[in-house]
Amino acid sequence: MEILTVAGGNTPREIDAKPDSATLTGIGESLQLTATVWNRNGHVLGSVRVSWTSLEPLVATVDATGLVTATGAGTARIIVTSGSIADTSIITVNQMPIATVSLSPSTATLEAGDSVQLIATAADSNAVPVIGAPFTWSTSNAAVASVSASGMVEGVSAGEATITATTAGQSATAGITVTSKSQPPPPSACSGHAYQRLVQVSGATQLADALKNAQPGDLIWLSDGTYSGEFSTDRSGTATQRIVLCGSRAAVLQGKATSSGYGFLLKGSYWTLDGFSVTNSQFGVYLNGASHNLLTNLAVYRIGQEAVRFRSFSSYNTLQNSQIYDTGLYVAEYGEGVYIGSYFGQWATNSSGQPDASDYNQVLNNIFGPNVRSEHIDVKEGTTGGVISGNTFNGAGMVASQTWVDSWIELKGNSYTVTDNVGDQTIRDGFEVYQALPGWGNNNVFRNNTADVKASGYGFNIKSGTTGNVVECKNTVKNAGLGFSNVKCS
Repeated sequence: MEILTVAGGNTPREIDAKPDSATLTGIGESLQLTATVWNRNGHVLGSVRVSWTSLEPLVATVDATGLVTATGAGTARIIVTSGSIADTSIITVNQMPIATVSLSPSTATLEAGDSVQLIATAADSNAVPVIGAPFTWSTSNAAVASVSASGMVEGVSAGEATITATTAGQSATAGITVTSKSQPPPPSACSGHAYQRLVQVSGATQLADALKNAQPGDLIWLSDGTYSGEFSTDRSGTATQRIVLCGSRAAVLQGKATSSGYGFLLKGSYWTLDGFSVTNSQFGVYLNGASHNLLTNLAVYRIGQEAVRFRSFSSYNTLQNSQIYDTGLYVAEYGEGVYIGSYFGQWATNSSGQPDASDYNQVLNNIFGPNVRSEHIDVKEGTTGGVISGNTFNGAGMVASQTWVDSWIELKGNSYTVTDNVGDQTIRDGFEVYQALPGWGNNNVFRNNTADVKASGYGFNIKSGTTGNVVECKNTVKNAGLGFSNVKCS
């Protein structure tokens, strides 16, 4: 065997990587590097082992043979070593221009208030991803969906919007559908009401804030408990999106005293008041310039004067399925269960000197008494076209403090329909029509009512000066000292 020895030995003394620098024009392109190693006498060591390493593998990688492959735009240092000596080759990678942009997801559906992250990616003409491409974001409809600088999309309101991501003159879009925020089911005390937003309140401060900021479609849920103070609102719903205030009878709006204030003062329209209780105030539920409201399943009691009032052009309201008792604790003769309109002496204050046309209100299927100390329903001159039907009147506790307090219903408006009511015990008459001003107290109809008067007057007392009133013979009267009616039935 012959052993060859290189002059100067086999120990590496110098190494050179070629080329010293190079440029690759696209990601995925390759370049072969070479390395030459010399010993101390300047002789090339042909069989010496060398190692290759990339200090920036996200820009370029290198294999064991020195083959460099571009992986991303930028500059990479490729190091070749042999023993303790090394050399560097600088590789620059210039990616080809961006040719395409894509968004993921390309479509999304979310609820108002929710968000979704969009991811934008760019690629060159070789379909190689362009890492770190800067994007600008825009929305076609900011009222439906907004987008942040990082591609986070937030639903604002129901509708559709297009989100666009753009870089280097290329763009992609995503279609966004926003739906209304789904709501948890309302409590049983508030079932059956459509709503857009559920607002649960507990305590007077939260209730006052909810009333102040109410908007169409709100359902304000009163948790059981006592709400002390005076409560009011001038906010309104719409015909298609009512505002609902609801709770059980154990949710109690409690005023400061029966000698002052309102239990609930409503100056807005398209409200539904459902289920709760109102007590310990001078006035119970008071509608002032408020129309198209529904008052249902309420309990109104221990009130200083009238329990429910419709005044100052409050029209097309309905009070139904409610219980009213223990009124007139502060002033007995003003303790009506329901008061519709205004006495003509109050028109200057309540209706700018004109008749208080609080018209077309309905009082249906309510229970009045005991201890409604004045008329159970007082309908004032200047009002027209209401319906009083299906109510029950318990006259126990009525107080004859004034001569006008003498019947369950005192009717001074025009064209009311009074039907299917049942009364038991009154001071003098069951139902009374009265002319407070010429032209009023006319054209009212009484049908299918039952009156157990238990007093000295008539079942139906249609006073002189009024015209066009009809008392049908289908009404039933008993225990009336003066009989069925002072006019002939039909």
